[in-house]
Amino acid sequence: MSGNAFAADEFAFGGLNPSCYTYPAVAMTPYDESIQENRYRMTHERVYHRDGVTGLVLLYGPVHPWKDVFGDGVRFSATFRDPDGPGTASQVVAQLRFVGPGGIRIISTLDSNQRAQATDDIQVMSEPINFSELDQTDGYYVVRFYLQRTDATLRPAAFGYNLCSAIF
Repeated sequence: MSGNAFAADEFAFGGLNPSCYTYPAVAMTPYDESIQENRYRMTHERVYHRDGVTGLVLLYGPVHPWKDVFGDGVRFSATFRDPDGPGTASQVVAQLRFVGPGGIRIISTLDSNQRAQATDDIQVMSEPINFSELDQTDGYYVVRFYLQRTDATLRPAAFGYNLCSAIF
């Protein structure tokens, strides 16, 4: 494996913290409608709406099995920006979902309208998930990021997510 590929793999699987799985928003796959309607932009560290565009930007990201798991479960965290905080003109939602026999099950939903401060600063929202809620045997996990805005002057953004072993 080349040095760059190894470094990318190490970052995705937690880098210096092997009990974490970390994934940047710019590596996520945008939903077809977000692409067709040219709603989003990506920079080196974030995904956000194009200038003057409102509506939904939807992103999908994988979750690989994390190594060196310990504790009672994982902490699911999303890094984001929501300038109006609990207001309704912009919103960032991150969902951890399980896809397997019986369909899709939402494990956790992090909603900036319920957790954010009104600021242009980068924020983190997180939630503990007990191992009893996780089953990696007959399916797989994905994370969805929803970026919504009705006011084109606001700049909500998704930066990434992680799942880290935790003791509650």
